[in-house]
Amino acid sequence: MPKVVLLPKGQDPDDIARQGLELWLELLGRAESIWDLIFNESFSGRDPSKLEDQNAIIKELGPLVERVRDLKLRALLIERLAVPLMLAVETLERRISFVQKEDAAPAVEREAGGGYKDIEETLLRLMLFDADAVRAIRDLDLTDQYESPRLRPLFEYVLEQGPSGLNALGCPDEIRRLAAPLIAQGPVAGDGRKALSDTLTSIMDRSLEREIKRLQLELAAAQSRGQLQRAGELARLKQEKLLARRNIKQTVAEVL
Repeated sequence: MPKVVLLPKGQDPDDIARQGLELWLELLGRAESIWDLIFNESFSGRDPSKLEDQNAIIKELGPLVERVRDLKLRALLIERLAVPLMLAVETLERRISFVQKEDAAPAVEREAGGGYKDIEETLLRLMLFDADAVRAIRDLDLTDQYESPRLRPLFEYVLEQGPSGLNALGCPDEIRRLAAPLIAQGPVAGDGRKALSDTLTSIMDRSLEREIKRLQLELAAAQSRGQLQRAGELARLKQEKLLARRNIKQTVAEVL
């Protein structure tokens, strides 16, 4: 894999050559692979535990990884990217695929939500037509789990004001614009209570999966440093999250 030598700021290869072989060898020793450089630049200044930063990283790196023709190398890159993002490989692959489809779609279609009846749009439609959906999201502590940067302002507004807030005189035009295409679709077809249960279950599962991955990384780090007490605490927390994940449907049913 190609490596990149980073030169001191303001210097070119001729400047380094004039300073002697020792400096050049030192720089070569610190050379990093091109993918290390790309990954590090994308993660720089971002917190992958935050949904907004995680989305930005996937949007930047996903298309680059997908263009790698060597299937083995592509798989290795996805595995490597999944670790700091605290995602399962399969989940990351789906997220990258979604980004690819979204970028390939016409801008007008993306703005209207035309081809993307994903889980978060479904959740918003439920919130717009059912105040119980808003209450359930609060009760299940899922207020920070909405990932779409485009629809996040609408989610936060309805979460705070309720669906009736869209009729208030003080409702911002931008919020009304985001809500209009979803309202035009009408309520979710079929059994609305089942749709709400299924949607909340999926969002909780995604949240717990991310938390379990994070705890596993911290647990491995604590074990490698010989921090037995910390490792024991992390193992206990991980088991609690695993149990919570197994009982998601029951938890959602109790709230609804």
